[in-house]
Amino acid sequence: MMLATAFATLVGGNFQQAFALEMGATPRMLALLAALPAVLGVMQVPGSMLGERFASYKNFVAWGGLFWRLAWLPIVFAPIFFPQLSLLIAAIVVSGISIFLVQATYNAWLSFLVPDSHRGYYFSRRIGLATVTAAVVGFPASVFLDWMDRTGQFMLGLSILFGIGVACGLISYLFYLRMPNTRHAVVQGRSLKADFRGIGAPLKDRNFVRLLIFLVVFIIGQTLAAPFFFPYGREVLKLDFVYFQIFGGFHAAASLLSAPMWGYFSDKYGNKPVLFASGLGPYQLSALILVVALAGQVVSMIGSGVADPLSRYTQRSILFSSELHSLKKGVSAGNFYFFPSYVAY
Repeated sequence: MMLATAFATLVGGNFQQAFALEMGATPRMLALLAALPAVLGVMQVPGSMLGERFASYKNFVAWGGLFWRLAWLPIVFAPIFFPQLSLLIAAIVVSGISIFLVQATYNAWLSFLVPDSHRGYYFSRRIGLATVTAAVVGFPASVFLDWMDRTGQFMLGLSILFGIGVACGLISYLFYLRMPNTRHAVVQGRSLKADFRGIGAPLKDRNFVRLLIFLVVFIIGQTLAAPFFFPYGREVLKLDFVYFQIFGGFHAAASLLSAPMWGYFSDKYGNKPVLFASGLGPYQLSALILVVALAGQVVSMIGSGVADPLSRYTQRSILFSSELHSLKKGVSAGNFYFFPSYVAY
């Protein structure tokens, strides 16, 4: 899992957005790149139907995992030989379709392997370990890319990082092939057409509809501004890559420290209270950011209102003294000038 996380970190996230920016991606294009995985997530529906027709979890998931990794192989050479934004879009589409086709079956496999009483414990630590791995891998990668940027070899640095990422992905796949096979009952006597007709059956459950609405709103709230944080940091604030990893390090530390607590609460009280409690954090943070931004605008306007007259008065005093001195010299020399700056203020 750690090698697969390293692969996803090095070919995605900030490094992927950096490549897109170098290719001249506009804010609209960045939003499209960020939205593609979410749109392709619908492939989990037909993927889950196909997965039910394979007796082996491992064999079905293996194909999706392989093409998920191989889709990024051309991107290793893209920054140097094929700097095309269309190639990046193609890689995102192919990898997204490949992984989402098997994602639901893979999650079902994990749920089958982990007992009900320990799922919160297992998944909380799994997510925490993945977050820490991404931070540990991303920090030296960011330092390296900053150094390559200062030496004028930014695109070569991206190519090297993509290559290391794909290598980690292929090695992780070899470890995946060594996992023991697990079989389950195969769905028989039911067509795919009947499966598609049954998609609307869960919508009759009010609790499922509420959960669906929660997920839709939550995901929209997360992805609405997310694609623009990195471009803002790089193009406006002029931050190095290492600063983004420092921010990610704080997130990883918080995830690792809180994972045991959330896992314990999930096993003891259920998932709904944990979702409610943990879901308040991002909304509180968003509200805090909005308050700070508005407060900053107010303080800026007040400061501008106080400083502008003072600045104008200072400038006028300096200009008046300078022009008065010139006027005296002109009078003494018998020359007369008109200075319109007195009217300007």
